[in-house]
Amino acid sequence: MTAMRYLVPGVPRPKPAAQLVLAHKKEHGELLPEIKEEIQHWYNKDKGQRTLQEIVALLPIFYKNR
Repeated sequence: MTAMRYLVPGVPRPKPAAQLVLAHKKEHGELLPEIKEEIQHWYNKDKGQRTLQEIVALLPIFYKNR
């Protein structure tokens, strides 16, 4: 999976989770401790589904470049 790392550099979170963080940072100017709990609730509710969707969407790109 080393090649996958180079296909999507700097993507640490699923898009909805990243949007929560960006909105929080825009509103507060920095990342406050409360965002960790909010993000954890998002991950718990999502149960990895969005992460799985984003990985599956990348598979054709990964195999095309192989």
